[in-house]
Amino acid sequence: MGNYCSLCCYVCFKNTLYSLELADSILYKMEKHIRENIPIGSGIQTWFISLKRECFNQFRQSLACRISMQLEELHFPVLTSNGNMKQHFAENFAYVISSCLFNENFAKNIYSNIDYECLNIPTNTLFYNCPKIDVNNETQSNLIKYITNIMDENGKISNIPLDTTDKTHHKIFDSKLESRLIEILHKIQNNKVEKIISSVYTNFTDKNTKEEEILKINRKSIKENSKKEEIRYTNFV
Repeated sequence: MGNYCSLCCYVCFKNTLYSLELADSILYKMEKHIRENIPIGSGIQTWFISLKRECFNQFRQSLACRISMQLEELHFPVLTSNGNMKQHFAENFAYVISSCLFNENFAKNIYSNIDYECLNIPTNTLFYNCPKIDVNNETQSNLIKYITNIMDENGKISNIPLDTTDKTHHKIFDSKLESRLIEILHKIQNNKVEKIISSVYTNFTDKNTKEEEILKINRKSIKENSKKEEIRYTNFV
């Protein structure tokens, strides 16, 4: 009975559940992008970027909501789009948002009507080299300055080093990072989210069909060659 109820819930709220799971995968990949491009010390007392923490929950919920809305609009087949395809979605959305965070020119293209070109990653494996995000040094410097400029109790703004061990500063860093991520998400139009989903889905299915066809042709060739060898061996004996 419990399994039946769980299945019913998943079917009824399939877009919401799929989007929440996808949002978690996106945040996991974004964490890596952000850590690679914000130079923080390695000490245990320094600021540690983790988008899984509760302080980033508003961004997670907003991201999942935006994706869920577009899945509903597209009548997207979420029940048959798990596994590698979900990883493709996560990789592309993480790339887009992280690149917008670190490259203002990239962001302008995403905010416009320019078509999105999906990442060229394999469809038949979960192990591949993750594409590097598009980073602009000036945008990167401005982001770090925005995060580290903090107002004290007297209203004076000071630039705090990223390697500060002050936990209050860490909380402010988290809040400012989430604020910037939410700002980026709000600037991405719904039709762009829809285009990314459609583009990734089409790209994945086309590549997967091509790869399956190549496998089919080669398996057939191997089988035919094996039969020829078997006949040759039989005749020899």
